[in-house]
Amino acid sequence: NGRPSIQDMISFHNNDKIQLSLVACHNGYLYAIFKITNETISIFNDFLEIEKYKTNDIDIAKRFATNKLYDYNYMLGKKQKIFNIRRF
Repeated sequence: NGRPSIQDMISFHNNDKIQLSLVACHNGYLYAIFKITNETISIFNDFLEIEKYKTNDIDIAKRFATNKLYDYNYMLGKKQKIFNIRRF
């Protein structure tokens, strides 16, 4: 019931033939992934390393790292985004 996960982003990024990926949530939201740069994955991994030191739970670390990634992307502004995901 949330926005696309890092695994959704990685799956999209790793297949060059996919131009759009749709992620349907249980709450009825639909997200479209349009662009994921190499930088996106690298920045996520940097955030994940930081979060791993704060908790012993890898799932929590991934959730916090993903939140930081979304915040970072938002702060970059419309033209500089490292990924493009929209909710419908």
